[in-house]
Amino acid sequence: MQVVISVPEFDASVVYPSFHEMLMRSVCGVPLLIRTVAMAARAQADDVVILWPENAPDELAQICMNSTPLQHKHNIRFLRVKGFDPRQASNWATVLDQLASRFIWLPWNWVSHKRMFTHLPLVNIREADWHRPACIATHGITSCEISTGLLNRRPDGVAVTSPSTAVLAE
Repeated sequence: MQVVISVPEFDASVVYPSFHEMLMRSVCGVPLLIRTVAMAARAQADDVVILWPENAPDELAQICMNSTPLQHKHNIRFLRVKGFDPRQASNWATVLDQLASRFIWLPWNWVSHKRMFTHLPLVNIREADWHRPACIATHGITSCEISTGLLNRRPDGVAVTSPSTAVLAE
């Protein structure tokens, strides 16, 4: 199983004054990005691909990889991307050769548990909701492969988008 996590380009916002603060906000004592990547690695992922923005500092990637939860994980790799937006087909065209034909999409700020991965809906890449985790098929899928019961079910977890949602995730 491959898990893909896309770190957004940083644009200065009122909620997070720095890229470091945005990605490393503490949730239950663990920085958010590290928590998300560690959850993917613990969920038996063979390959965790982090789409890393060009404007993100390399030092921050090193902090992640040297953290206690990730330092002995060899299935994690960073892929530099410029202005990646998952809603744009042209952006996917630049990274598809690095991805499996089916992968787990995991938002960078999703706080949950590893069992969540077993209950994700299978969706076509063109129809995905990029704000929640899903099993993504890069090529067409048949109607019998789609579990309609899972499509309407919300994945367990919380997207941490502000200090108040960080508290909710805890």
